[in-house]
Amino acid sequence: GSEVCYNPIQLMVLFCFVRRAPANNTAKGRSAAASYGYMCCVMLLVVAAAHPAVTIAENRAAALSTAKEIINLWGKSKGTADISAQMDTLRQNDPRLADTLAYILDYWQMLNTEQTIHFDSLPEGIDHPENKCIVVLGYGLNADGSMKKELIGRLQVALTCAEQYPEMMVLCTGGGTASSNKSVTEAGAMGDWLIRHGLPRSRLLIEDRSTSTVGNATLSTKILRAKAPQITDVIIVSSEYHICWGSLLFEAAFALYDITSDDPCGLHVYSNAAYPCKSDVYSDTTSVMTTQLITLFERMYVK
Repeated sequence: GSEVCYNPIQLMVLFCFVRRAPANNTAKGRSAAASYGYMCCVMLLVVAAAHPAVTIAENRAAALSTAKEIINLWGKSKGTADISAQMDTLRQNDPRLADTLAYILDYWQMLNTEQTIHFDSLPEGIDHPENKCIVVLGYGLNADGSMKKELIGRLQVALTCAEQYPEMMVLCTGGGTASSNKSVTEAGAMGDWLIRHGLPRSRLLIEDRSTSTVGNATLSTKILRAKAPQITDVIIVSSEYHICWGSLLFEAAFALYDITSDDPCGLHVYSNAAYPCKSDVYSDTTSVMTTQLITLFERMYVK
């Protein structure tokens, strides 16, 4: 059956009856204890009828609905909406999710106001490069499976970063987006390009199933945890307009993974390197970031 989260009144009644149950280990005492146990069950059912129990699934569904409402309000207002009442409601349903969402929204605000975007390469002097991974975000392929100029530009930036820090792993992300060539994936083509240009295969990780930035983030988290547990931080490499977007979804995916998994990853977005490139389609990324952050919560906040 469904897992149940008893309400406080049910638990209080049960506790009081159990405390008063006879403890005499004689035939008469055992008979009295059995009668008391029966009375406990009856009283619990009576209280349950007046105060229905809430299943864990129902509680999580309510928490997710509130979280989505908060994200939508925050995104549409660009961080100016008063979400305190909704956060109080969320905290009643799931305090850990409330804390995680508050952290993610603070991180989003930091990206909007304080993030530095590094063009073409990484800054010098990054500590512990052996614990960091360059994550190159994919871009839709041509119909025949060849890479577009923008994706090659991202790869050129990634290769420069990898040459700067030869201790860093490189993770390519992106699934099959070539309409006429289903055998090719973004990540596969990207990995081949990097190897042809000198990246050792031993430094390369591939995530070749995703078709969106949400998928990039969720699947890359699992790959890094399983195949490169030494990694503690990632470097996001993408087009200029995609850096804030990608950084938000990856940091959010890491945070959600930590509260929904028995084996937290402890990963964070450390820095970025951007291919200088504007987008007519995504001139204002706030709306798509809001939508995709909601999608990320729907995918990751599950039992």
